[in-house]
Amino acid sequence: MAGRDDIYKQEGRRLPRRRKASSSQSDSRQNASGSNAGAQGFYGARERRSTIGDDLSGRGKGVSAQPAGRAPTPRRRRRSARSKGGNKWVLILLVAILVVYMGILGASLYRSFFGEEEEEPTPVLAEEEPEETPEAAPTDPVPDDPAEIAAQDAERTGEYIDAWRSALNAMYRAETTLARGGETERAMERLEEAIDEAPHVVDLQLALADMYVEQQRYAEARDLYVRVLQADPMREGVRLKWARTLHALRHHEAALQVALWILDDDGFLEEPNQIAAMAYLAMDRIEAAIPHLRRQVAVDRDNIVAQNNLAVAYSRLGEYGRAVTLFRDVLEADPGNAITYYNLAVCHAQQGDADEAVETLQDAAERFGLSFVRAWFRSEDFDPIRDSTVFQELESLNQLPGDNERAQR
Repeated sequence: MAGRDDIYKQEGRRLPRRRKASSSQSDSRQNASGSNAGAQGFYGARERRSTIGDDLSGRGKGVSAQPAGRAPTPRRRRRSARSKGGNKWVLILLVAILVVYMGILGASLYRSFFGEEEEEPTPVLAEEEPEETPEAAPTDPVPDDPAEIAAQDAERTGEYIDAWRSALNAMYRAETTLARGGETERAMERLEEAIDEAPHVVDLQLALADMYVEQQRYAEARDLYVRVLQADPMREGVRLKWARTLHALRHHEAALQVALWILDDDGFLEEPNQIAAMAYLAMDRIEAAIPHLRRQVAVDRDNIVAQNNLAVAYSRLGEYGRAVTLFRDVLEADPGNAITYYNLAVCHAQQGDADEAVETLQDAAERFGLSFVRAWFRSEDFDPIRDSTVFQELESLNQLPGDNERAQR
């Protein structure tokens, strides 16, 4: 017994001291516990947390011993006052931020729908100086009185009529001068004086431009035709005259542009097609020239120049069969065309037909003389048949077999 009392005393010193219950309270507890007093162990009625549980580490769920016959009281976790205050201020800050954002958004929407947009000022460099605006030419003040307006209108109208009448008289005098003695220089001087007085009279400019063309002063004529077209772009015949002067100046690209402008209205006009074709040929654009040459031939079957040009274009493209047909048609219409004989002989030579080439050269020699045709033999165009027997025999002749008989006649 002494050993148990010692153990009890040691155990009691380890536990915190608690206030002693009154005798009435201890009696009631002992009566209430009854036979369960022995189950309270060494600690009596004092509650002690049990160390039995699923967590073997001792940190798991604890089981508290409750007095017998009393329902367990649920324990509440208490939040610290500091934690509650912190959450409150965070909520207030978020609400304040949301209110400010909504205010800014509302102001922006109001300004975009109802406010006036402010224009940003344009920056001006310090070195730049404002440009001086030229003073406008003084104009006559417009009178308010209808009578004065009518008088002013009458005065100006008289001035216009006098200037135009003088210009037209100058043109008539120039035409009369040309008709009488052909004094072109004098007539041109009169027209130039009239244009100085009335620079906007188109007929004066056209008359003077035509005289420039007769004198082969194509650049001056071109400038006058341009002035006329600036006043009236659809003036009949002026565009064609303009294209002629450009073609005469060998300004092929410019002449082509004017010719194509004319052909926009009628694609089968003969002369514009010719100018366009010549411009293409001069620029070595042969395939583009052929449609214009064919239109020329289709419009005028008797146009030997157009047929010859079309045959030359075919020969330059290597289409010698078509070229031969056209050259023969040209010779039938114009047997005295020496260059067509040459072109026809070259087409036969390029095809390797020595007999036909030599026959064509003999026909040309009979018409124009062997000495005239002999200069053609040195051309590289006859290299494909130069080694043939018939060509060498013709080249070795000093005269044709029938020259003596023709000379005696």
